[in-house]
Amino acid sequence: MAHTQILRGKSQISVIEEATQDTLQVPVASSVIMSNDDVTISVEGGPMDNNVIRGDFLRMARSPGAMSATISFSVPLKGSGTAGTAPEFDNALKACGMMVTNVGATSDTYTATSAFDSAGGNPHTSYSIHLLNDATRFSVIGAFGNVSMTAEVDSVPMLSFTFSGAYSPYTDDGLEDASAVYDATIPQPFIGATMASNFGGAYSPIGVTAFSWDLGNVIALGKDASATYGFYGARITGRNITGSMTFEKVLQASADFYGHAAAATAGTLGTGVVGGTAGNKWAVSVLHATLGMPAEGDADGIMTWTCPFDVHADSDEVEDTDIDLQIQFT
Repeated sequence: MAHTQILRGKSQISVIEEATQDTLQVPVASSVIMSNDDVTISVEGGPMDNNVIRGDFLRMARSPGAMSATISFSVPLKGSGTAGTAPEFDNALKACGMMVTNVGATSDTYTATSAFDSAGGNPHTSYSIHLLNDATRFSVIGAFGNVSMTAEVDSVPMLSFTFSGAYSPYTDDGLEDASAVYDATIPQPFIGATMASNFGGAYSPIGVTAFSWDLGNVIALGKDASATYGFYGARITGRNITGSMTFEKVLQASADFYGHAAAATAGTLGTGVVGGTAGNKWAVSVLHATLGMPAEGDADGIMTWTCPFDVHADSDEVEDTDIDLQIQFT
């Protein structure tokens, strides 16, 4: 029998809405997105020991146990190439609890939500996430997850995803013929941003070298004795959005970040528009935040601050109507 190797370089990620909640939805070409070569998969749970007392030192055979599964990967932060058309990782953002608002041929804006019904751009009730690896498929059913963004100067900003849900048996399955739907838009580095902040007064940070945020979703696995592997899927049950920005330290008279942190002054942060071509421009806006104490650093002799922040609701927050953090593609 010929030995067939499974080649890592022949892989695809698929994120697809489930037609029936918590029921495997097989991948199709249009559900495939291009990810970085950093995909990881894992299965949690499985066989359980039986530590019964016997008249010898041998153990009883293991019992089958409940199993859940996780897939993690990252994608370059970029547009679709056409303003008003969602990026190819649209479903991945929705599966992290982000709703999308489309404005014709102009923009797509993603904001965090707690509504899951696919109405008005809301996320679907559940998703199937697949790693198609050469001629095999690893799947997570009823999946939801978390997303974070990391942007560093002169590097391509990345969105990192981790999805959990019910385990689906590993199976043989070919790659999708996604050549017609692969997005050829080239991601742009984190340069040309117009960083801005306003905590008691407008200030444009200088020497910004890094900006990041984490949606901070809390993922709960749903156990079910009637499910084949003990779990029906996952749900988002909480959220704590955090982030940080690294920039050059300045005089207190220019910006008192220590004072803002000590007083828990509420404010805003933003990247401004990154990219210069319609269809491949993005911007991140944080509209309700408080700062943590800056951590001092040194960049080749230039003093820096890394300033953490927490994103929170404002005083008149109305669920799913106010925007606390948003990503806009134009």
